[in-house]
Amino acid sequence: MRHINKELIASYGSHFIDKNDINNVVSVLKGKHLTQGPTIEKFEKNFSKLVHANNTIVCSNGTAAIHLALIAVGIKKDDYVIVPSITFLAAANAVKYLGARIIFSDVNPRNGLVEPENLLETLDRCKRIGIYKKIKAFIPIHLNGNCTDLKEIQNICRKKKITIVEDSCHALGTKYKPIKSKQKHPIGSCKFSDISTFSFHPVKIIATGEGGAVTINNKQKANYLRKIRSHGIIKSENKLCFYKVKDLGFNYRLNDISCSLGLSQLKKINFFIKKRRKIVNYYKKKLKNLESFLDFIKVDKYCDPAWHIFVVLINFNKLKINKDKFLYYLKQKGIGIQVHYVPLIFQPLYKKEIKVSNYRGAKEYYSKALTLPLSIRMTLKDVEGRVKYIRQVIEKYKI
Repeated sequence: MRHINKELIASYGSHFIDKNDINNVVSVLKGKHLTQGPTIEKFEKNFSKLVHANNTIVCSNGTAAIHLALIAVGIKKDDYVIVPSITFLAAANAVKYLGARIIFSDVNPRNGLVEPENLLETLDRCKRIGIYKKIKAFIPIHLNGNCTDLKEIQNICRKKKITIVEDSCHALGTKYKPIKSKQKHPIGSCKFSDISTFSFHPVKIIATGEGGAVTINNKQKANYLRKIRSHGIIKSENKLCFYKVKDLGFNYRLNDISCSLGLSQLKKINFFIKKRRKIVNYYKKKLKNLESFLDFIKVDKYCDPAWHIFVVLINFNKLKINKDKFLYYLKQKGIGIQVHYVPLIFQPLYKKEIKVSNYRGAKEYYSKALTLPLSIRMTLKDVEGRVKYIRQVIEKYKI
């Protein structure tokens, strides 16, 4: 058993807090409302403005956001939902919360995304095994901050009457421009989907501690989500201290303290995105002479990514070292290397879900993918230090 000194290992990402963030939080702590107060609505309005959505409903975390989104679009027990085979557990777990069935789709091995051809292949195989008519939704995941071709996905899903629930937790600040169009659309605008979800975990683009959001352009459904995120309670306008509950709800509220931090973080989002892109571009510059051993994630012209994480694809066929040993070497040097993600098709929890492919794309992506540290707290010298150790291990073990 290899021993790794955990104290040496840095995280692959981290939050950034300045005096303005602290002052904003302190002002709420000194105020009248720690929860269910006016700061929540203000954060929601500012977020809607940023992503060009009509409505934002903030909630306790990104997983809660996906759960609420699936409820809003009517996913029920025994419905079928298509989920990428490369993603975090949250989207698949939310489907299971509702008693629905998961159909795993394969991905493009060069970026880990379900692209239009992957979705069409999945639908074709579902037709062959007789479950096609039971498919109610597809959850495209904007992995790493990179987005799929949403217009083409929308065209496919509209023909099949399949609802699109965007998992945009990696992609706040990313913009999508359809081919032959001049206009860029922020991810979360729901221009090409029915509903979109976000996470404000500390390693994401902005942080609220924990937190999430749903964006939707349907006002009626937005009001319904605001109700069920708080136990389903409807307060009476005519009677004091009286309320009624018609729908099963949850305690998925986000408090004013977290929203005050979110409001302050939103003011810095352009700086955050610019710095992340600068670091990613510097990584690419410093790693360029190693391109015979590694590839960068494929980014198409229609996507302008705000990088949540930076993934490189290592060609281990050209090295006398496997992925596990490569990870071990870098972790021993204190580098916060990570893998996003272990394919869901490998997880025991999902062994009974619908698998409609051999998942060559997901397996290839996972076999190569390494997440390098990315944070706006990093300097260019930090990048050089990490690249130095990557180069060392490649030079030592190259065939």
